[in-house]
Formats: sequence, C-alpha cells, structure tokens
Amino acid sequence: MLEAALQGLVMAMRPETLLYVAFGVFLGLLFGVIPGLNGPIALALFTPLTYRMDPASAMAFLLATYGAVSYGGSISAILIGVPGTGENVATCFDGYEMTKKGEAGRALAASATASGLGAIVGVIVLIALLPVLRGIVLAFGPPEVLMISLWGLTALAALGGSIQRGLISGGIGLLLAMVGFEPVTGSLRYALGTLYLYDGINLTAALIGLFAVTESISLMSKGGSIAKTEISTIGSVTQGIKDVFIHWFLFVRCSIIGLIVGIMPGVGGAVGNIIAYSHALQTTKGNYGTGDVRGVIAPESSVNSKEGGDLIPTIAFGVPGAASMAILLNAFYLHGLNPGKELLTTKLNYTFLMAFTLLAGNILSSLIGLSFARLVSKIALVRASILAPTILVFAFLGSYGVSGRIGDVAVTFLCGLLGLWLKKYDYVRAAVVIGLVLGEIIERSYHLSIQTFGWGFLSRPLTLAMLGLTVVTILIPILFGKEKEAEA
Repeated sequence: MLEAALQGLVMAMRPETLLYVAFGVFLGLLFGVIPGLNGPIALALFTPLTYRMDPASAMAFLLATYGAVSYGGSISAILIGVPGTGENVATCFDGYEMTKKGEAGRALAASATASGLGAIVGVIVLIALLPVLRGIVLAFGPPEVLMISLWGLTALAALGGSIQRGLISGGIGLLLAMVGFEPVTGSLRYALGTLYLYDGINLTAALIGLFAVTESISLMSKGGSIAKTEISTIGSVTQGIKDVFIHWFLFVRCSIIGLIVGIMPGVGGAVGNIIAYSHALQTTKGNYGTGDVRGVIAPESSVNSKEGGDLIPTIAFGVPGAASMAILLNAFYLHGLNPGKELLTTKLNYTFLMAFTLLAGNILSSLIGLSFARLVSKIALVRASILAPTILVFAFLGSYGVSGRIGDVAVTFLCGLLGLWLKKYDYVRAAVVIGLVLGEIIERSYHLSIQTFGWGFLSRPLTLAMLGLTVVTILIPILFGKEKEAEA
C-alpha cells in the first residue's frame, strides 16, 4: 500500500499532471461561479477531451475540475446570493447577508479556508478507509438515507424563527418535487398536460429563480448597492481565515458530515451542504440567516470533504456517490480503470493519484480564492442599476443553457415570483429549496425501505436514532420558541 501511495504521488507530481490540474482548476472555478453550470455539466463536457490523454493526466484534469467547481459556486452564493451550484445552496443563507453588511471579503476567505481544509480532511479519510471501504458503504441503506433526509428538511424549518412558516415552506418544496413521474412506480403527477413537466421541475432553473431573480428585483427596488459600506471597510480577509480556526470544532464536525453524506451512494453534495448547515443551526447559538460567519464555515466545510466520500463507493463498487461521479465512472472505463478489486489492488496507485490530485485541485482553488477575495468582494459595491440587470440576464441565459428548453426559463420566472412572495411574507426560501432538493430522495428511499424491509425498517438502530433526532429537532423550537413567536 505504501509503494502504491508513493507511485501515485510520483505520477501526481509530474509537470504535465500539475499543468492539467491547474487548467482543470481554472475551468472548474469558471463553471462554479456561473449559475446554471455545475460539476456534472463540466465533467460531461470535458470527459471526451481526455480521450487522447494518458489515464493519470485524464484523472488529474477531471478531478481538479470537479473539486474547483464546488468552491467556485460559493463565490456567487456569497456575492450575489445565487448559489453557483446546488452544492452551495446553504452557503448563501449567511454568506449573502455578510456581503450586505460589508463583509464579503471575510465570507469569501472563510469559504476558501473551510473548503481547502475540508478537502484535506476528505482525502485523508479516503486514504485511511481504503482497507475497510466495503463495510462502511454497506452500513447505509434506504432507511438511513430516508431519515437523514427528513432530518435535514426539518432542521431548517425553524430558520425563519417560526416553525409553522418553516414547515409550510418545506411542504411547498416537497410539492414542487412531486411534479412529474413518480421515481419508483412511474405514475405521472401534476404535469398539467404539459410534456415539459413529465421530467419534473428542473432544480437549477428553480434555484436561479428563487435566488437570482428574487434578489435582483429586490435589489432594484431598494436601489444603491448590495453592501452599504465604503470600500475601505469591506470585511477582512485575514479575519475570515482566522474564523475557521476559531470555530475549528464546528469545522471538524461538518467535514465529517460531508464525508458521511458523500459515502452514501446517490445522495449528492447538496444534501451534505444542507445537513451541515442544519447541524450548525441546531448545535450552536447564533444569528443564523443574518450574516453569521459560522453559516458559511459549516456548509463549505462539508462541500469539499464530501468529495473524498463521493469517491469511496465509486472506487470500491462502481456505485456513483453523486451525479458527477456517474460521469467520472464513465471516464474510468474510457481509460481502462475498472472500479472494485482492480482499483483497490493492482491499480491502487491510480486511486492514490486521484486522491492527491483532488486534494491539489481543491487547495489551489482555495489559494486563488484567498488571493482575489479582496478584489472580488468589491462587486458588492456596484450600483444596483448596473448589477441587478446583469444578474438577470445571466440568470435567464444560465437557466436556458442547462438543457436548451424554454420551459426552464418559464420555471425560473415563476420561481422568481414565488420567491418574492415568500420574502414579502417572511416564509423560508431555504426550506422550499431543501424540500425541492430532498423530495425525490425522500420519496425513493421511502418506497425502497417499505419494499425491502416493510415497516420493520423503523426498528433498525441507525434509523431509530435518526428518527429520534428528527422528532427532537421539531419539538425544540415548539417548546422553547413560544416566547419568541408570541413577541413576534
């Protein structure tokens, strides 16, 4: 194993490999920053370009791109309140509020630091778990995925201060997620006789509408700029770096959450981002949703640590840990790398190569983010009359560019109107998004749990523990939040 690790390190340190890593990071940041472009799209576009590359260079390029996309998505989430990818949804809840308060530089630095260190945690654990991958992956079945998804949904229900509004918002998201074919039985629901809705509501189009369109219209109505402070008082980059170390225990916990979610096949990084934020909300006292730096550190710690987790089931069993991993799996076969026994024995050096290049890509993207945080943060001072129309143009272009369907543009527009209504009446847009993201996962996991275990799935120890946590999460704001709601 040590010999394979050294061979992987030597391959990763070749000049041509490092050049591909740098190029992949540049493209990944670009795809992450632009709303509508994400990791799966980037990998799908660039995998054919690796056909004539050697396997080491191809894996380095693709994994560096994949790692950089996640951090790139946090930049737009923080600066303009629009998550560049679905994996950065929770980052904009506090990151954008920090920008409004003139602390964009601090938020960007905290995000870069948490992402880079989270990637280190993810890769270290990936390497450490190589001998025991099988038992870990098999510990999570549909019942556990169901319960952890329900907990993630209920944990954010209290974000707006009212558990009732939060649950209603989450319910709206779940209803939107039910449009189209049912994931297990295949029955059609709520399609309104429109062929476009057969595939359900496009998540990217909905996210762009709920955040980009809503915030742009809101910004134009208020005038001025996102941040109301002078350029000289933009948040400290140095303080943002320090914040991660000050809240180191939260960082470690959320990095572990990202790893666990990454290990669970098919769950996806958006879930880890949401659950990490929910964990911070439930375990620490703070003004979350109003510009608390911990609301940036928690989700960003999980985003890049889960990438190491994503690789675990992909390498061990050929089971994609996320949508991006499904495309990467195709690249494995394209370059003669077979998941399972081969990548864990005779070609273990390539597994180490993937770990090292993923780590290098994440660290490089974080360093770039730290280097330009002070400059990029000044976008928050651009006048609304210039910034808002620009955001709207790119929002609708990004929405259309996802799949080239005019229906996605309509969804973006309608979700923008929904977002304005939710914002006006103090409902929780975050919970709507969580319901939309988790809806299909909850439904599919429920059906699979019933079909496989019957109602006995509730007696599984880990399932029971997660169910108890979900109940406690709902009861805490009801029992201890009465005074706050009465005053409101």
